Amino acid sequence: MPLLHTYGQMLQSVARINTAVRWDDEELMDPSAKLPEVYPFAGALYQRELAALQRQKPQGELTLEELYVAVEMLSAVALINRALEAGDVGAFWSSLLTPATGLTEVKDKSVQR
Repeated sequence: MPLLHTYGQMLQSVARINTAVRWDDEELMDPSAKLPEVYPFAGALYQRELAALQRQKPQGELTLEELYVAVEMLSAVALINRALEAGDVGAFWSSLLTPATGLTEVKDKSVQR
């Protein structure tokens, strides 16, 4: 029974997040949603991009899986943007090469350049 309770909590969190995205809230950080790490400094990025994804859906709601993938990718983008803004080349490459970005074919020679 605890597994069903946890899944129910995740679904409730997803519903709250979908509503929050429309109203610029910070529900993404709700631990019961079981989403990847969310960075408070990138709140505008999450809100803007998740709202755009919602508009593409006929029902205007994102599923748990869609939220998970989107938050994972947006968190990677947030870290890349932060590294670029700071001029931190090491953090930039480290963030760029994480699995969440999907850039698996970046060659070591490219990183050195």
